[in-house]
This record gives sequence, structure tokens and C-alpha cells, in this order.
Amino acid sequence: MQLVLDTHNIALRQRNKSFYVTAGKERRMISPLKVTSIAVISPCTVTSAAVLLAVEHKIPIIFFDHSGEPDAQVWSTRFGNLAELRRAQVLFALSDQAPLWATEVFQLKTAGQLDNLRWMQDKTHLEKSKKQLLQAADAIQPLAEKLEAIGNGPNPFAALTNAEAVIARHYWPAWGAAAPPGFTFVARSRRPAKDPYNAALNYLYGMLYNAVESAVLAAGMDPMFGLIHADEFGAPTLVFDLIEPFRPLADRLLIQLLMDTKLDARHFEPYQGGIGASREGRKILIAGFNDWLQQPVLFREQKNTLKNHLFIFAGELSIRLKHFWEHDPIGKLRHRKRPLASESFE
Repeated sequence: MQLVLDTHNIALRQRNKSFYVTAGKERRMISPLKVTSIAVISPCTVTSAAVLLAVEHKIPIIFFDHSGEPDAQVWSTRFGNLAELRRAQVLFALSDQAPLWATEVFQLKTAGQLDNLRWMQDKTHLEKSKKQLLQAADAIQPLAEKLEAIGNGPNPFAALTNAEAVIARHYWPAWGAAAPPGFTFVARSRRPAKDPYNAALNYLYGMLYNAVESAVLAAGMDPMFGLIHADEFGAPTLVFDLIEPFRPLADRLLIQLLMDTKLDARHFEPYQGGIGASREGRKILIAGFNDWLQQPVLFREQKNTLKNHLFIFAGELSIRLKHFWEHDPIGKLRHRKRPLASESFE
């Protein structure tokens, strides 16, 4: 479970090797064995003893802003501080192997988007939406088939990012037009979100970032050194890389939450010139995300919990880096221009 601190003046302490939560007259003892992460949303008190208890059990403490973007995260210094693996990460990023891995990432993401478009065709009852979804899938399919050639061509990172942008221009309008009533949209919007769907999706993506970052740290890699996205001060660019194949799964989760009528217009409010999730809306999104992490989902034709998929995917990259270091520690180093983290088209 994720322990959510979203009540003003709530306090988290440690008592008898357990978390002790107080809010007004309420008191609750929670075993750290039951907690997977701690989300701090409202101003509150977290004692050093509670932080150390979380560190001991490798439980990340994540601080979110109102829109669901993570501001900070506390984790154990024992999370895989492996110098050799980090050296391999640097050399791999500069080698001919990095574009091959990047191509695989974009292929997985595009396959997920195509699956979503086809899945949505069966869910919508509007013929106009069905036609738009079909047209988007038909436009994306040939681009998906060309990704491998693009990744093997000149300037592969820039070419892959350009292809991703073209795919996004087909995917999002069709996906947004087919969303349930009250949640349709024309284009992706981030800070601020321009509509309830994007506000909710931004919040889900924010939680997914932290789940991916935990997987990266557990695998011993440096989250600040990206292989696709170029380094950007203060940005966990490797997390931006690894999250890409899982974005379509979050897109579908949100549609499912809307179809199950767990979210409606009452759960959103004006925020910083745009739209944000209300406190009740955030509770629904957090609960839905935490349930989703533990549920079996199909990814790469294998069924497993989403959390396990994240850790497996990060672990496979870690193994790939180790293999590269052992067999080709120098590599054919060539400088390759990579897109900035802010250039992700989601």
C-alpha cells in the first residue's frame, strides 16, 4: 500500500518499529512491511525517526505538488551505488548500442499506443470516434514499421524523437476525441493542464515517474544520466527514458477509471491558470494507481504486476550495461546529439 499524507497538519512518527500516524484525534499504527511508498501531498510533520524507518525498509518518501508532479524524493543511500555500473552507463550512452536500445523503447511505446487505439475502438459507441481511431492507427502503423530503420540511420536520436512527435500528432487527437463525455480534449497539455483529462493524466504520470525511479535506483543505475534524453540539471533523464513504454498503460488506466465512473467533473478545480485535481480527485487517482501497480497487466506479451514489469525492465537495462562493460568497455565512442528531457512528446 501507499501511505498518503494529504491532511493538513497530519504527523508521521515512528513508534515500536512501526509508523505512527496522527491527525487530530485519529491515531493509527502501520507496519512498514505493509507500506510500499509514502506520498506527502499536504503540509505535515515527518520525524527523522520515521524517515530512517522508511530508509531501513527501502520505502521511498515522495513529495508531490498540487498537480501531482514530484518535487522531491527520499531514499536509502544503499540503493545500488555501483561505480562500475555507472561508468558503463556513460560509455554505453556514447556507443552504437544506445540507439539500438532507444529504438526498442520507442517500438514498445508505439505498440502500446496502437493497442490503445484498437482497444478504444471496441469501447466507444460513436461511429465518428471509431473512424478517427481507425484513421490514427492506420497512420501510425507504417511509422511503427520504420522505427528500426530510423534508429539505424544517421542522427538516430533526433530522428526517433521526430518520429515520436509525428506519432503523437495522430495519437492524441483521436484518443482525446474518444474519451468519455466531459473528458474529451484536443491535445496534450502539461503545466498547466487545460482540461480535466490532462490534469488527471499528469497526476498519474507523476506517480509513474516515481515508481520508475525506484526501479532505476534498485537496479543500481544513475537516474540523472539519460541514454535517450540529454542530461539536464536536476532532471532524472534516465527515468524519462524508461517511462516511455509504460505511458500508454497509464493512458488506458485513466480511461478505465473514467468508464467506471470513479472520476467526474466534481473532482477537478481551477489551478494556476488551468485545471487541477481536487483533494478528492487526487485520492481516487492515488488509489487507482496503487491498485494498478499490483494488478497483472500485459506488457511485451507477458503478464505480471505492473510493479514487477517496471523492475524487470530496469533490471534488463542494468544487465545490458554490465554485459557491455565486460565485453566492450571502450566502445566506438561517437558524440551523438540527444534530445533534451523537455522535448518529450509523451
